[in-house]
Amino acid sequence: MLQTEKINTIRPTSTLKKVLKKSFSILAVLSSLLFLEGCFPTVGTVYKTPEVKGTVIALQTGEPISDVVVQHKQYPAKPTVSDNSGKFILPAIEKTEANMLMPGHSMSEYPIIIQSPTGVFSVNARATTLMRQKETVELSAILVDLEPRITVASVSSEGFTFDELNSEFKNQTSLASCNEAAQKDALYHLNISRKLGHLFPSGGLKQNGKSSNNLSSKTVKEQLQRTRQLWSSLRYECDRNTANYQRFDEITDTVTKELTDLINTVP
Repeated sequence: MLQTEKINTIRPTSTLKKVLKKSFSILAVLSSLLFLEGCFPTVGTVYKTPEVKGTVIALQTGEPISDVVVQHKQYPAKPTVSDNSGKFILPAIEKTEANMLMPGHSMSEYPIIIQSPTGVFSVNARATTLMRQKETVELSAILVDLEPRITVASVSSEGFTFDELNSEFKNQTSLASCNEAAQKDALYHLNISRKLGHLFPSGGLKQNGKSSNNLSSKTVKEQLQRTRQLWSSLRYECDRNTANYQRFDEITDTVTKELTDLINTVP
């Protein structure tokens, strides 16, 4: 006859139960403190903007432009100017304050205002949303159009003329929801990009990687990409609603396609 062994189950004593219960309570409190650490205000240095470096050059000549005023849009009282080589360093804006947010990895666009001899426009510097340490953004070359009043047609047969785009920016069922600064930036950068696009059919980039106005292919492509990003972001920055979204999307999609085609022509 088979014999079965009796397995004894070890049951925790009342003392052990108390120790375990206390340990779990301590762990729970520590976990809560770690989770809530960012919910308590901490006083320290917070960077409101990144440090921004760049070079300002003329579209028509590729030569550097000095004495161009550069400033953070939100902090115009602390500008800098480009030197004789067109270079500038715009310091980061820092403040000591209480902050309840924890540092994260989300990114934000920080608008930079460029006051050139022929007009005012903006470019964006991308950096962390909440900066506890200084970040430096090095922008690609910033092109200044010395003849902004001269507009050129799209290199695409499907592209809108500047008269048509100006009309759309006044149309309530189209792009009129964009503020004046956004409209000016969109048209300014598009005109520069179209002027760059006309360089290629008339000679394109030389074998040394320079265009006829001494711009490198890297500079040309980065300007085109900057313009495309600007037009793509209009749908998020402007009031795109049920009354205007169809025409809004039609125009911005057409312009971004035009810019994408231009980017693809740059070696």
